[in-house]
Order: sequence, then structure tokens, then C-alpha cells
Amino acid sequence: RPPGPLLARALCVDEQMVRLLLDQSGIDSGLAAFCELTVPTESLANLPLMAETRRALMALANTNDETLRLYFGGPQDVIKRQAAGALAAERGLSLLAVDAARLLAEPRDFSQKVRLILREGWLQNALIYVDDVDALAAAEHKLQRRDLVAALESSPVPVVLAGTLACPADSPLLPLELPPPDFHTRRAVWLVELEHAGVSVSQETIDVLAGHYRLLAGQIARAAVLVARQTRLGSSLDPALLFRAARAQFSDALGELAQKIEPVHTWEDLVLPDDALDQLRELCARFIYRQRVMDDWGFDRKLSRGKGIAAMFAGPSGTGKT
Repeated sequence: RPPGPLLARALCVDEQMVRLLLDQSGIDSGLAAFCELTVPTESLANLPLMAETRRALMALANTNDETLRLYFGGPQDVIKRQAAGALAAERGLSLLAVDAARLLAEPRDFSQKVRLILREGWLQNALIYVDDVDALAAAEHKLQRRDLVAALESSPVPVVLAGTLACPADSPLLPLELPPPDFHTRRAVWLVELEHAGVSVSQETIDVLAGHYRLLAGQIARAAVLVARQTRLGSSLDPALLFRAARAQFSDALGELAQKIEPVHTWEDLVLPDDALDQLRELCARFIYRQRVMDDWGFDRKLSRGKGIAAMFAGPSGTGKT
């Protein structure tokens, strides 16, 4: 309308503002495709985290800094979202989780969507968690990355971004690495997940699982569920079933670089001199007891390299190297 008296002018109120004024729950309909609002119940004390990481998160949870901006680095795993949820719960906040890949699937009006996300976090008294921000590292998303950084710098809402790449140098984020769980953390996760799945195994088997398979927390949970399903289908529970479930969590994308085989030979099948057999048994002992030497005895903190196990098998074809 042409300018007129103030009382004659029309005011169109944003739909989400109307919903909140009417005390209706739910997030902005324009964010539903890539956002989820939850009330987290996780506790930092119960998460499978390294001791140093837990202490850092507890310090951040107790800080009075309202403009908290973090970057969770490390392997892709569900523990990052759980850690963000626990951090939100400790601060008495909800959690607004954003899937960056889905957000970028509709690149049009990206900056407007970012403003809506930040506004929603403020309206819902939530911590904003943006997962899979590695997608923003691509050259074609340079403008979107710039818009996101600019929005974070001026927003009072606490934000946690998560990715596997290094923290962007041009961002106002505080980097916090969430490393893969160590042996003791993996063992604790195996205990919890197998108990939840209703699977009972010996402590010795759990020690072997935690020591041999360097899985992430989410992978351990999936392995425990897989074992529980197989036992319900009639498979008898034995360590071999657990080991197969653990190995199934690793990527099988070797292509033509390697061939995976199932070993069938035993020590009795090897025809070798005694000194060669002794060396092979020493290699196996180094693998089996590396946890005790590296972690329990503390050599992992003293050695910066050479922690792996390497051997060169030499000899003519057909002498049994494979």
C-alpha cells in the first residue's frame, strides 16, 4: 500500500513467530528438511571419551561464555553428536542438529537458511550442532563457507561444528579433537553395548575384541547388534562370531589393491626351521601383548614412531609365505 497512517499499515508476522507466540512446539517448517530439535539426556560422565577430552568438555560446559563456538575434529562417528548433546544438557540447552550435506543440497538462499538456523537456535534456547561440515571444504562451496563464518562471528548462539578435516583457519571456532577411543575406552563400550544387546561373553573375549579391533564407538554398537541378531536366528555364540562382526565394521573398499582371505592353516601346518617358527611366534606375541606393553606399561607415551608390527617374509615361491 502507499504510505499512510501507522494504524492503517499491514504487518505480516513470520509463521514461526506466530507458532511460538501461540505456544506451539516444533521448528521452523523451512528447516525441517535438514534440522532436528531434541532435548538431550546424555551425560559427559557416561560418554566413551578419552580422559583429556572429557575434562576439556567439562570445562567448556561450566564456562559462562554464552558465545561458545567449537569445532569437533576426528573420525566420523556418532560420538560427536552425543558429545554435543551432553554439552548442551550440561548447560541446560536443547540441541538443534543440522545436516550440512542436506543443507548444501539446496544451495539457493544458503545465507538466509543459516540466519534462520541461528534464529531458531536462539528462539528454542538450543545449542546448534552442524554435522559433516567437510562438504563446505569443496571449492564450489567457497561462498557458502564465507557466509557461514560471517554468521557465526555475529551470532550469540552456542554452536558446535563437526568434521573430519582440520578446523578452517578463517573461522572463529575453537578446535577440539575427539580422537579414536583407546583400549580401555573400547573395552568399556564393548561391555555396555553387549549388555544392551543381551549378549554375554567372557572378560577375556572382551579384552581380545578391544585389543585387536580398533573400532569407534558407533562401530562397536553396530557389531553388538549384529551379533545379537545372528544369535536370535539360531547361530551359537562363540568368539569367532564376535570377531566376524567386528571385522564387518571395517571398510571393504580395497578394490584391486588387496585380496581378503580367510586363514585355515595352523602352526602344525607350517614346515619351517625352529628359529623361523620362534620368530613367527614372537611376532604374534608382540601383537597379542602390545596393549600391555604400550598402554599398561606406558611405552606408548615414550615412542613417537615404530609402534606397528612389520616383517619381511623372504624365500622362493611355494615355500609357504602366504
